[in-house]
Amino acid sequence: MIFVDDRERQSQIVSKFLEKNMPVQIKRLPFGDICIDGKLWIERKTAADFVQSIADTRLFKQIQKLASSDKKSILIIEGDKKIIEEKMSHEAMQGAFISISIFFGIPILYASCTDETVQLILYLKNQLERISVGGATKHGRKPKRLSNKKLYVIQSLPDIGYHKAKKLLETFGSVEAITRAKYHELMQVVGIGETIARKIREVLE
Repeated sequence: MIFVDDRERQSQIVSKFLEKNMPVQIKRLPFGDICIDGKLWIERKTAADFVQSIADTRLFKQIQKLASSDKKSILIIEGDKKIIEEKMSHEAMQGAFISISIFFGIPILYASCTDETVQLILYLKNQLERISVGGATKHGRKPKRLSNKKLYVIQSLPDIGYHKAKKLLETFGSVEAITRAKYHELMQVVGIGETIARKIREVLE
């Protein structure tokens, strides 16, 4: 079951879940915007709201609530990363990411749009269900938890959401190989154009 905070009732996320025939219950959550089966709590921010919530100090209060729970929690930032880069200094942005992911222990995932957020949540829900039955998949293999961690790392690159991270990992096979990939090699990956490839190389060099 997907639980959505009642303050998100009018957002696109609810209708998108219903389009995917995902069971949704709207209720007031103690923290976070979305909860998967009572096991994973999600704070969802658009790129613009992420910046604003840092400015008005809402974000770290919300992250503190997530971190104080004994449940797994993540932060999903939805939208164009350029909005964050344009409105925050590089130092402030990196400081926020380090505080959230390292000191509070909340992983940060990126989604380019609401549709990608829904796909990401569906993937997370499926993974949780597999783990709850002993980690077996329908093919009789355990889920690649290390691959999930690799996806988290890759999504920290500029303009890289879940789907692009998956394509990069499928193409190069490892995080190390991605960091060593040359500009023209990155551009050969579906969805990675000239601009994104350049940004990735700028961050890694």
